[in-house]
Amino acid sequence: MSSQGNIKQNMPKALGTLSFDENNKLVESTGIGKDRVDDITDISQMELDQDGYGVMQDGQLLINVFKDHGKSVVVYTPVGDEDE
Repeated sequence: MSSQGNIKQNMPKALGTLSFDENNKLVESTGIGKDRVDDITDISQMELDQDGYGVMQDGQLLINVFKDHGKSVVVYTPVGDEDE
């Protein structure tokens, strides 16, 4: 089972992902997430909404963060292109 395939199917604009546990230990990275493992420290300190979601922008990237039961998944998507 490939999570990369599932991410691309569910979020076709995803450029990469990171997932990490409650101890900030990397679980998996794909695409550009492989080059952004150092983001984990900053992302783990982000304020998230009541559903465990947060987003921030870094240049031309949107960093979408989803946290549930101590596990975090980060999906990198490009800024813009909403009307495609």
